[in-house]
Amino acid sequence: MIRRVWIRLYAYWERIEFNWKVIFFIFAILIVSISIGLYYKKLLSKRKAVSIAGITIYLYLIFISTVISRPVMSNRVSNFNLIRTIMDRITYNIDTKLELIFNIFLLSPIGFFISLYDDRVRWKNVACLGMLVSLVIEICQFFTRRGIFELIDLIENTIGVVLGYVFLKICVRVCRQINDMKMIDI
Repeated sequence: MIRRVWIRLYAYWERIEFNWKVIFFIFAILIVSISIGLYYKKLLSKRKAVSIAGITIYLYLIFISTVISRPVMSNRVSNFNLIRTIMDRITYNIDTKLELIFNIFLLSPIGFFISLYDDRVRWKNVACLGMLVSLVIEICQFFTRRGIFELIDLIENTIGVVLGYVFLKICVRVCRQINDMKMIDI
């Protein structure tokens, strides 16, 4: 039963040919416009409006670069071999090491913007949200056949989101300490 539903879903997905760039662009403009409108109506703070707009624009760029702009592959490919992939990324040539670094820092601005939106959010929640965003990207790559669903990408992207979160926390703490020092000097 589940297999038949899965096959029908695949068959349906194969027939869909939208201009995804336009759809994502309209969606991004809509969200940014709503956040700006809420800011002008004083229903949203400037910091939250900027973070919503930043997340939206960045996610638009990420989906365009990781899913939409890639050529369609002949079949769906996935890689769930975590240990071997980690060993390949560490021991092989510079390209695999650069892919590791790229995947870690790919979604780090998401963690930055989440922390900017609400400074009380905990790193575990940021990690869960980062994993969810990465999972959506990987699933889209798999179903559209515009990339490889790799388990290691989920982990690397989640680490990147948490690093973006930590980076903003450190920047805020350093800025507060600098401001405190200026207050003492006066």
